[in-house]
Amino acid sequence: MSSGTRKKVFIAAVMIILLFLILISAYNIYIGYSTANEMGAKYVSVFFVNLKCKVIIRIISFLFVFAALYLSFSTVKLNLLKSGEESSFGFLKTRYIIFVPSLFIALIISNIVQLAVYDSLLTFLNPVFAGMGDPLFFKDIGYYLFQRPFLKDLFGALFYVVLFITAAVFLVYVFMSGRLGIEKGKKLISNRGIFLHNIANLAVLILMKAVSYVFKKEDILFSDNGIFFGADYADHHIVGLYYNIIPWLLIAVVAATIIFIRKNKPKLAVFAVSVYPAAYLLLLLSVFFVNSFAVKPQEAAMQKDYIANNINYTSMAYNLGGVEKKDFYPVSAEKGKASKDLAKALSGLRIIDLNYSLKAVNQLQEIKSFYRFNDMDIARYELNGKPSAVAIAAREINKSSLKSVNQTYFNKNLKYTHGYGITAIKTDGVTKEGQPEFVAKDIPVVFAANFKKVRQPRIYFGEMADDYAVVNSGYKEFDYPSDNSETDFSYDGKAGIQMNLLNKIVYALHYKDFQLLVSGMVNSSSKLIINRNVVSRVESAAPFLKADRDPYILTDDSGKLKWVVDCYTVSENYPYSQPTRINGRSINYIRNSVKAIVDAYDGTIEFYLTDKTDLMASCYDKIYPGFFNKNGLPADIAEHTVYPATLFRLQAEMLKKYHIQDPDVFYNNSDFWDISKEKIQGDVKTVEPYYSMTALENGEEKLLLIIPYSASGKENLTGMLTADNATGKLTLLSVCGDESIYGTMQIENRIDNDTKISGDISLIAQSGSAVIRGNLLVIPVKDSVIYIEPVYIASDEKATFPELKRVIVAFGEDVYMEENIETALKRIFEVDITGGKNGDSV
Repeated sequence: MSSGTRKKVFIAAVMIILLFLILISAYNIYIGYSTANEMGAKYVSVFFVNLKCKVIIRIISFLFVFAALYLSFSTVKLNLLKSGEESSFGFLKTRYIIFVPSLFIALIISNIVQLAVYDSLLTFLNPVFAGMGDPLFFKDIGYYLFQRPFLKDLFGALFYVVLFITAAVFLVYVFMSGRLGIEKGKKLISNRGIFLHNIANLAVLILMKAVSYVFKKEDILFSDNGIFFGADYADHHIVGLYYNIIPWLLIAVVAATIIFIRKNKPKLAVFAVSVYPAAYLLLLLSVFFVNSFAVKPQEAAMQKDYIANNINYTSMAYNLGGVEKKDFYPVSAEKGKASKDLAKALSGLRIIDLNYSLKAVNQLQEIKSFYRFNDMDIARYELNGKPSAVAIAAREINKSSLKSVNQTYFNKNLKYTHGYGITAIKTDGVTKEGQPEFVAKDIPVVFAANFKKVRQPRIYFGEMADDYAVVNSGYKEFDYPSDNSETDFSYDGKAGIQMNLLNKIVYALHYKDFQLLVSGMVNSSSKLIINRNVVSRVESAAPFLKADRDPYILTDDSGKLKWVVDCYTVSENYPYSQPTRINGRSINYIRNSVKAIVDAYDGTIEFYLTDKTDLMASCYDKIYPGFFNKNGLPADIAEHTVYPATLFRLQAEMLKKYHIQDPDVFYNNSDFWDISKEKIQGDVKTVEPYYSMTALENGEEKLLLIIPYSASGKENLTGMLTADNATGKLTLLSVCGDESIYGTMQIENRIDNDTKISGDISLIAQSGSAVIRGNLLVIPVKDSVIYIEPVYIASDEKATFPELKRVIVAFGEDVYMEENIETALKRIFEVDITGGKNGDSV
C-alpha cells in the first residue's frame, strides 16, 4: 500500500470515528431533549442550561488538554530530533504523529474533566451567601456550599491532567532511550533539553501540589476526630499551621533538590528531599504530643469551643434550630376521673398497622390480579368536619402479575396501560370483622359522603410504573372490569411523545425494543408515554434535587389524583456539620424546601418552593429562573400534606446527640439517646416514625409524626420527637419527673409476661390461626403517654389476610388486651370513651 493510500485510509478511519461519536452525541441529546419536552417547556429550559454547561466545559477542557498534550509531545519530538540520533527518530517527522494521539487523548480526558466538574460549575457561577462564616477561617457558608466544591474539583482534575502528561512524557523518553541501547540511552536521558523538559513538568506538578494545601487546610473543618465532627484544638493550632508552612517548604525543597542535582551533590539532594517527609512526621509527632500532654489532661475544657462549633453548625445544617424543646411530665390519670377532654383526645388514636392493613387491602381491593397497591401512606383529611388521619393507596397496574400466557407486547404496552382509583381507610378503627374501614373503595370508586370524590381515577404515572405505554394505537386500552366484561378507554391527556418515524427509530434503540419500530399497532397517531415512575420523573425534570423515595397520592378539589413528592436539597460541604447518609449518599446539609406535585393522569409536574430561606434552593432559583412556583402549595393540596418521614427520621437520628446544647455534657456522653426499639414477630427492630392523631395542647386534635427515644444503653422512655403535619413544627419532648416511664421494649416485655394476654394469645393460636402483633405506638396525649399495639389474626391458609381482632393498650401500670380500643380504654380509665370516631364508611 502506497503512502498516499495509507494516508487516505487513515483520514477515512478518523472521519468514521468522529462521525460515530457525533451520532452518539446527537442521539443522547435528542433523547434528553424529547424526554424534557414531554414533561413541559420549563424542563426543556433546564435541559438546555445543563447541556450548555456541559458543552462549554467539554470544549474548554478539550482545548486546554489538547494544547498541553500537543505542546508537550511537540517538545519531546523536538528534543529527540535534536539529540544527535536523528537517524533513529526519523519516523517522528511524520505529519500527524503528534496531532492524532493528542486529539484522541484530549477527547477522552476532557470527558473525564467534564464529569468531574460539571455538577459544581453552575452553583459556582451562581452562589448565594449566608452572611455568616465558619468559625476558624471566617469564610462565608456560601463559599463552602457553592464555590469551594468547584474549585476543589477543578484543581483536582487539572492536577491529574498534569500528572498524566508528566508521566506520559517521561515514559516516552524512557521508551525512546531504550531503542538506542544502554550507552546511547544514558546519553539521551542526560540531554539538557530532555532533562529541563522533565524538570519543568515536575516543577508545575509540585507547584500545583503546593497550592492544593489551601484546600487541605480547609479540610480540617470536615475532619472526624472520634468525639465530634470538625476541627478540634490540635487541628486548629497544629495542623492548620502546618498547612500554612508546608507549601513554601515544598517549593524550597524542590528548588534545592534541583540545584544540588545540577551541581552533582547527590547527598545534599537526598537530604533536601528528606525534609518534606520529615516535616510530615514532625506534624504527626506534634499532634500526638499536643493531644497527649496538653489536651487530654483537660480535654473537656480544651475542646469546649470546638464541640460548641460542631453542635451549632450541625443544628443549622439539619434545620434543628427551630425545634421547640419542652419538658414533659407524664402523669397517670386516676381511675374513674378521666376528664372529658382526655376522652376527646383519645378518640382519634391510630390503632391500625399499615403493613398488615396493606395486605388486607390488597386482598379485598385488588379486584383483578393485575392490580396492586404498592404501599399505604397517611394523609390529612376532614371526616365529618373533624381532622382525621386517613391511610390512602393507589391501585396500580402490576404487569408482572399478568399470566405468563398474557405477557405479550400488546398486553404489556398497549392494553394494560394504567391503574384505576384509590382506596382510603380510617386509621382509628376497623369493622366488626376486624377488616379495614373504607372511606374510598371499589371500581368504579365509591366514596364516603364526607370524602373528596375522584373524577379522573386513571393512574398512568405512579410508584410501580417503570415501563413505557403506547396509547392511541387504534386499539382500546383496558380501563376496568365491569361485571363479566371489560370497559375500554382511550387516553386523551397531555402526556406522551408522538410516534413519527424518527421517534420510532430513536426510542426503539433507547428501549432496545424493536416492536416500537416494526409493530403495525404503533402508528403515527400513537403516543409513547415514558418516564412514568413519579420519583424518576421528578428527578429527571429536576436533576439537582433529591426526590423522596416514598411519594403519596392525594385528591384535589377538582377531583384529580395528585402525587406529592417531597424534594430535598442536600450537600456534603457544610463546615463543622455531622455527616449522615440518605439514599446511599453521604450528606451533612439537608432541606425539604421543595414539593413536587405530579398529576397521576397526564404527568404534569409543578415544583413549589416551600422554604425561601434555603440557600441551595435560592442558588438553583438563580440558575433556573422561573423554575419554582413561589406562590405556595394550592390550598386543596396543602391541607392534606404531611411532614416527610424520611427527613423526620434523619433529624431524629441527629437529635439523639444534638438535643444536647452544653459542650461539657456532650463531651461526657452523659445524655445521649437511642431511638427506641420494638418487637416485630419476635425480632427486635428500631421503631420507625409513625403518624397518629392526638392532642397535646388545649385538647386540640392534630396529626403528629412521632418517634420515641430511650436513654443510651437503657430502655426507659426519655423523650419523643413530634412533627405537626399542619405547620411542620418540630417539638422535642424531654421526659422529666421523679419516676421512670416505661419504654417500648419494657412495654413489649410486659405484654409478653402478662399471663392473661399470653393465655388469650395461646388460646387463639390453638385454633390454627396465626397471631401477629403489629407496631407498638407510643402516643403522647395531653400530659400522659399511651401505648397501643394492634393484634392481627390470620388463618394459615394463603388465601386469607390478617384481621385486626384485638388491641393492646398500656397506660401507667395497666396493660389490657380487648376486642377494640374503646373497651380497653374504658377498662383503664373506668369511663366510657365513645363518640370520637370520625366519618362514615362505605
